[in-house]
Amino acid sequence: MSIDHNIGKGYTPLPQSNTDTEGEDDHVNETNHFSKDYNHAPMSTIDQNPIHDNTVYFPLDETRNLSNHAENGYAGFKYYRDDAPVLLMDGNTAENDLWQKKDMSPLRRFCLVFSILLCIVTIIGFLYVLPCDDSLVCPTNSISQKSSISWEESLQNVELQGPISIIPDFPYNLIFLVLGQKFKNNPTSLVDRQFMSSEGSGVISMQGTSGKFLWKALLKRSPTAIDCVTLDTDKSGKPDCIVVGEKGLLDSIQPTAGTINWSSKFQTFPQLPIILPDVDSDGVEDLLSVDIKNKDLPYLVILSGASGALLGEFHINTTCSDINIYNLITKDVVTFSCHDVDGKNVERSLSLKGILYKTGLLKNQRKRVLSKNGNVRTFETKKISEDTTLWKLTPYHYLSVINEGSCPGEACRVYANLTLRNSTNQSLIWNSDKLNTIASKPVPLKTLKQPYTAGFAIKFWQWNDTTINVPKTNLSVQHKIIEKVIIVIVNYTNVTVINANQNEIIQICQNNDCQPDLKYNSFFNSLAIASFDDDGIPELINYSSSYNTGFPKILNSKVQVVRLDSFVGKFLSKSV
Repeated sequence: MSIDHNIGKGYTPLPQSNTDTEGEDDHVNETNHFSKDYNHAPMSTIDQNPIHDNTVYFPLDETRNLSNHAENGYAGFKYYRDDAPVLLMDGNTAENDLWQKKDMSPLRRFCLVFSILLCIVTIIGFLYVLPCDDSLVCPTNSISQKSSISWEESLQNVELQGPISIIPDFPYNLIFLVLGQKFKNNPTSLVDRQFMSSEGSGVISMQGTSGKFLWKALLKRSPTAIDCVTLDTDKSGKPDCIVVGEKGLLDSIQPTAGTINWSSKFQTFPQLPIILPDVDSDGVEDLLSVDIKNKDLPYLVILSGASGALLGEFHINTTCSDINIYNLITKDVVTFSCHDVDGKNVERSLSLKGILYKTGLLKNQRKRVLSKNGNVRTFETKKISEDTTLWKLTPYHYLSVINEGSCPGEACRVYANLTLRNSTNQSLIWNSDKLNTIASKPVPLKTLKQPYTAGFAIKFWQWNDTTINVPKTNLSVQHKIIEKVIIVIVNYTNVTVINANQNEIIQICQNNDCQPDLKYNSFFNSLAIASFDDDGIPELINYSSSYNTGFPKILNSKVQVVRLDSFVGKFLSKSV
């Protein structure tokens, strides 16, 4: 029986020898008649149309590789002439097999691995690297440490006071003393209770790199001074904040969380105490202060640095009506001032041994303290005297700042002079002489390390000649003050003055009680310079408080942090 099979050019099956067919027939189902007839087809029919010598044709879904048929579940070899053929080049049968897995090229393997790693890095970046807004979720060290952007934050109903405490945490934190708003139109207004009541006071903390509010610690009395860098009261390995204030306030506050470690029940005067060696053997240095319970009978008191409890006290002299112990401290001798009933000021001193003896502490405690050559010491914020008027910026440059008179008033005046001195003479290279003006303490730019280059920041308050009288029923007066912050850079004799900030302050005074006030050196300590990262670029920290002129009266306070690279960058380039 002949098979009429019309095969076009290029589609003629490849002739097969009997030997190959017989070898394959051993594994092929014998009921496959088509395969059997195909092997017996006349050679003349197959060879009528010549094909290209280097080309072999197989169906799309079949090959002549029996191993592939076994893998695909076929028991026999099937070949249908009417199936669509697929072109394969001559060569190794395994290489021409469409169903056989081929090795991936090195380039494609590299691209696959790179794409997988890129996806993993992207996921990790979104989860852990990008900054997040919730401090309760994000770890502290995930917050950006660099302060490349200046910021300004405002607080309502509070007056910022005291020195600026800079806590070297991760990131840096800023701590301020605050007082509530005193003068207001409506005492029951909700705005007065947004942050703190008029009778309230406390301590607040803000993030140095962003201004984010961190915590507030409410205090029972108004604070006047704070130190957060000297004494570790809870033995945590980091200093705590010692806060003193009116009516005997003396507290220890943890600077990171704002929790109050202890509040002394003993009333002391509103100045930072003196630090004594560990008298009660609890591992924490103790404190020496002045009792204010009875002004006519002043006492020196020793308090525990770990708890604020009273350890001992003694009366000094019946002729002293007032005692200050923050003037002079030398080794183990405490020098204090005694004001008698006639107003005379007498300087007195006591040794550490004499203090321990008069307080009635146990003898073995005295011997233990003295055997270690314990010395009294002051807090870091007290090392610079409040009466300092001369600052040595370089071995050759001296800055003098003198405030005279009572401000505001005709006698209020400031003298600020910058001189260049050598062994033979001195010359004035910059000065500021202004009436009805007061100046803050200058803050040196410590990053300017060139031998003849120095810089400092200073703030001025200048009262206007006119004042605005409010209704007499309030018995208060408003003062307009121009606040100006300047940066002075001196390079040998060349002086550059930069206006860093200027704004208007509205001050309200009633019965000699003003807000914002000059008491407790709030204005004098309202500037600071620090670097919040390792790039050596300093930041200028400035705070101020002012009433608005509308209704209701609101006391607004703001904190500004300005990165100084745009101001003093050319002076820092050679020293950083």
